[in-house]
Amino acid sequence: MPGFTESNITLNFPDNNFFRFANCPGYRSLSGYSFKEMDACWYDESCNELWLFELKDFSFASLDSRTIKEKSWELINKAVDSLAMLLSLKHHYTFVKDLYKIKHRGYFGFMNRLGEVVIKPQYLEVGHFASGYTSVAFNGQRLLLDEQGQLSVKRLYRFVGTFSESRVRVQVVQRWGYLDEQGEECIRPRFDSAGDFHEGLAAVSVEGLAGFIDPQGQFAIQPVFDGADAFSDGLAPAAKARKWGFIDTNGAWVIQPGWDEAYPFQGPVAVVRRNGLWGLTNREGQECVAPQFEFIKGYAQGRFSDGMALAFQHGKYGYVSQEGRVVVAPTFNLAGDFGEGLAPVEINGAWGFVDKSGALHILPQFEDAALFSEGLAPVRHKGRWGYIDADGKWVLPPAFEEADPFEQGLARVVQNGLWHYIDPSGNIVWVEIG
Repeated sequence: MPGFTESNITLNFPDNNFFRFANCPGYRSLSGYSFKEMDACWYDESCNELWLFELKDFSFASLDSRTIKEKSWELINKAVDSLAMLLSLKHHYTFVKDLYKIKHRGYFGFMNRLGEVVIKPQYLEVGHFASGYTSVAFNGQRLLLDEQGQLSVKRLYRFVGTFSESRVRVQVVQRWGYLDEQGEECIRPRFDSAGDFHEGLAAVSVEGLAGFIDPQGQFAIQPVFDGADAFSDGLAPAAKARKWGFIDTNGAWVIQPGWDEAYPFQGPVAVVRRNGLWGLTNREGQECVAPQFEFIKGYAQGRFSDGMALAFQHGKYGYVSQEGRVVVAPTFNLAGDFGEGLAPVEINGAWGFVDKSGALHILPQFEDAALFSEGLAPVRHKGRWGYIDADGKWVLPPAFEEADPFEQGLARVVQNGLWHYIDPSGNIVWVEIG
């Protein structure tokens, strides 16, 4: 019976009249505008009805009245956004993703998906757009820049983050606060540290103690912890007496402190650290993967991509699954993230691709490789980069000095030292003027 799995829950449908919104072109064109999608859509032909589905496991979440209200509105907003995605397909609306960074003579600006320059290159450093804003460098400080190229000069900041739930954290001298989507300081800088908002709450610290604030800047969970991190499906890492566990939205312990460090849940599992090694715990506090993997400098440990995370042990790379299992034992000298069911690995100095069982899918034959995205993967052959499909066949022959994975139908490549953006057919959408 056809179906799909999300949050460790499997939903089956009576026929094949369903699709995942993450695979919908309408979602791909709107995702840059902070639209949130439902998990799946099913059309019931018998009564001409459209069903939207969202799967969440709240078995171990604390569902008080406030949380239920927040989750209900979140579900309503997702349903409305999902219908907008379907309408964009029916009526052929053109929605442009977050703007693409471009470069000219060492300065950066932005273009839209059509290759039209929206903000001419004039900044030495720029971030990535989210919720209509990015940050740019100015005399060692940061300023907000909107999609029309207008700078917010109300204040200079040492740091500007990325918008999350209509708030962005900023640093002024040594204090942290938040701006809203109009660029106004909605929460004045007064915290020693501050995290992004997740599920209506943000972890902050004051005088060495951590708690959580709401979008108005009021403490929803008082600062009584030694450390704290972001909420995910009702649970957040928190520390007491140098040990980490997980609390609910009331600040009560759900998983008692027992690790040297803990990170936010990613679906059914969270990364935990003990004696310098990391493993995984489930939402019941049981270590489904005992801490055994080494931390790699400069790499996000236990970050899941396509349901799999790189695991490093005794000088070799393998993979753990988001279900909490070591599915590919560490045997590879080098490896990359999974994308669309495949991951690049190095064997005896050559790169190929394995599937999620660890079986070779594309034989090692390349000098380097990156992850699959939108059906294509960048690979290097004889010093040049090109793109292959999931069968290992060349789609765009190796001709580039650099090549990024495709995103929303475009990829950045470098040819003759100049930036280009190309489509999956190799057509040039934009090129840097030499």
